[in-house]
Amino acid sequence: MSYFFVSRDVLKSGDALQAGHHWQKNVLGIGDSPTNDTNGEFIRERVRHLHYPFKPSRTRCSFAFSTMADAVLFRDNWRPGSLIYPVDFTNPGAPRHEVTYTAFQPASSLPMRVQAHEFWNGGMLYSSNIETFCESDLVVL
Repeated sequence: MSYFFVSRDVLKSGDALQAGHHWQKNVLGIGDSPTNDTNGEFIRERVRHLHYPFKPSRTRCSFAFSTMADAVLFRDNWRPGSLIYPVDFTNPGAPRHEVTYTAFQPASSLPMRVQAHEFWNGGMLYSSNIETFCESDLVVL
C-alpha cells in the first residue's frame, strides 16, 4: 500500500525521509516546547509514554496520509503551495498508529489531556482525514 506525503521540499523518486523529521521541523522548529505546546504534541507524547507505551512515539515517526484526498485537504488547509508525493514506509513491520488528524483540536473546550487519551486509544479514528505515523523512514515512490 502506498501513502501520500505533503512537503514544501522538491523530492524525487527514491529520496528517503528520515523518521523523526516531522518532530524536528514542525514541532521543535516552530519553537514548541513543554511550556509552549501550541498543538498539544508534548501532552500527546506524555500521555503516550505513561499510558500507551506500546504505541509509536511521534518524536520518532514519519507521517503520511492514507488517501490522496486526505493529503489534498491537509495541503490546502495547512501547507498551501506544497507538493504531494506517493511514499511508502521502508519498514512495513515498524510500530504505527492511525488517527483522524483533524479530530485533535487544541482550541476545543475538551481538555487536551482528555483528547490525548482518545487520540491514542483509537477514539479519534474516523472515516476520513486519516494520518498514519510509523517509526520508519519514508521513501518517495
